[in-house]
Amino acid sequence: MRALEVVYNLSLTSGGPSRSVQGLTAALDRAGVKTWLMTTIPSADPWGENIPRYVNGKVLSPHGVWWAYDFRRLFAVEIRRIKPDIVHIHGMWNWRIHVVASVCRSMSIPYVFSPRGALSAWALSQSRMKKRLAWTLFQRRDFYGAAGFHATAEHEEADIRKLGFQQPIILSPNGVNFLPSLPEWNRKVDGRHRLLFLSRIHKVKGLIDLVQAWAKIDRADWVLEIVGGDGEGYWQTVEEEITRLRLSGSVIYSGLLNDERKWEAYRRSDCLVLPSYSENFGLVVAEALYAGIPAIVAKSAPWGDLVAAKAGWWVDNGVEPIAKAIREVISLSDEERSAMGARGRALIEKRCSWDAIGSCMKSGYELLLKKVAE
Repeated sequence: MRALEVVYNLSLTSGGPSRSVQGLTAALDRAGVKTWLMTTIPSADPWGENIPRYVNGKVLSPHGVWWAYDFRRLFAVEIRRIKPDIVHIHGMWNWRIHVVASVCRSMSIPYVFSPRGALSAWALSQSRMKKRLAWTLFQRRDFYGAAGFHATAEHEEADIRKLGFQQPIILSPNGVNFLPSLPEWNRKVDGRHRLLFLSRIHKVKGLIDLVQAWAKIDRADWVLEIVGGDGEGYWQTVEEEITRLRLSGSVIYSGLLNDERKWEAYRRSDCLVLPSYSENFGLVVAEALYAGIPAIVAKSAPWGDLVAAKAGWWVDNGVEPIAKAIREVISLSDEERSAMGARGRALIEKRCSWDAIGSCMKSGYELLLKKVAE
């Protein structure tokens, strides 16, 4: 089988898909699927820093006034070269992604859509009029033409069904790149315990709620470290709130970290917090648990397993629920937090192995192709 994975942006500042799509591509390749990975816009380092070199990669960069025509031409050339049996499209609401779906239909190539969280209630409420226009112009047609969908969690599967689409859905989570060894623990590196936020700096991530919750905490020997790329300039808004609440002495902003430094950030922390309003999967939660630390996660993300595994907190959005969970984290001993982290790691090793996910996706592709051939 030959598969082509297409994602709009692989810049690390774009969030989880920049890593998870690369991981899926490599996992499919190991599962015996000849796989290509294509991104539709160039960036300084579109392939990230740890993409396996055996994965075939391509950046399509149309130029000139007639870029839309040029992009369609470039993509059609690549399709004829690769000759994929199936194309997996990650993301939506984007004209270039629409062109990918359109070319696939014109060449009778089955394609799969991964909404990547774009169908959640919160996501649909943002730029509502633009999305209604895009839905009418191309997105609905692209969805109806899909051979199937991929959802990373049951709530995303439900979002797809709510829109009336009846095609098969491959239900498969994102995975974690299990490391040969993790960095050494470096807790209390500056004499303080550390609560870690690691994600994009964006209003969807609930950072203002987190900062306001932090202001309510007795945090004498704790610090909040915020890690993430500020691709849209939202950090200024967060920083103003930190200043207004006089929290500068207990909040650190570390910016965007590469993969090596990211794992070091996990291993110097006592707990992760992710208070997002909308979250497709929450790859950072899986990574934090794998690194051995518990997590506080908003219920917008599919991490109810945290509670059952006694590995973290799954809370409502808002300042008070977040503050309550943080107080509980602080009240625990180091040994109790470490035990929660160990249970979290066991959960991830069972649930988020890329090899298992690659085999699952391969089977999903095979079933879709069989259905198309009927």
